Amino acid sequence: MNKVTRLPTVVLTNSTLLHDSTVHSALKLADTVAAKLDAISSNQLQQINRPVATINLPGILEGIEQFRQEYQGHLAIQTVVLYPWTPGMVKDYIQILQRLKPDEVQLNIPSRPRVLVRQLEARGNDTVQSPLTFFRTSNVSALTSLLH
Repeated sequence: MNKVTRLPTVVLTNSTLLHDSTVHSALKLADTVAAKLDAISSNQLQQINRPVATINLPGILEGIEQFRQEYQGHLAIQTVVLYPWTPGMVKDYIQILQRLKPDEVQLNIPSRPRVLVRQLEARGNDTVQSPLTFFRTSNVSALTSLLH
């Protein structure tokens, strides 16, 4: 693609097939790969993504980790924080990031109103900034030091 457009190639993946060597080969051609990681526990993965039975968090994490070992480009981990995280959840997330060794971490919070069907309990869209309280001061420092 770079030869056609002369622009960097960026791929956003939901991370479910990163264990597949064919996917690795194709993604290695991208300048940047942003791997989605919206869950930090198996229970949270079921609540947020409702995956088929063959997709699980350990498999997703292993796939991202394998890909990172082979991929020489820029790896970003993209996470949507749907509700406030506890300090323990932040700690777990930091440990996952240390394992995955991304070049960049993208933390996003939803800003649109919640849907009327299949809502997460206490999603927090009425106070959009509430998840940010867990990523201030020491937690941001921990994330920042992880990336440097």
